[in-house]
Amino acid sequence: MIAEDLIDYYLNNFNSSLDATGNAAVEIPILQSWDCVDINNQTKIHGHLFQHHTLPPGKYLESSAIQRYFVYQGHVCVTTKDSTYRLGIPILF
Repeated sequence: MIAEDLIDYYLNNFNSSLDATGNAAVEIPILQSWDCVDINNQTKIHGHLFQHHTLPPGKYLESSAIQRYFVYQGHVCVTTKDSTYRLGIPILF
């Protein structure tokens, strides 16, 4: 996987992510103003974290390597080694 793959996937699926409300996916923390980069053959994501159960709203986050990405209950999500995040609006918009 490379950063460009994740961005393409998001762009092809983000409409469902913006329209999804009132489902269990809202329990997954959301990354806003995110971007992804390729570092040492790993794709990582960074952005501002919201709706996390212990971290303050807007906390800047740099993830570990992304393991996979998928749509869950209408939201585009990514999974790293230990966490799952919903993707909000990327920094490129």
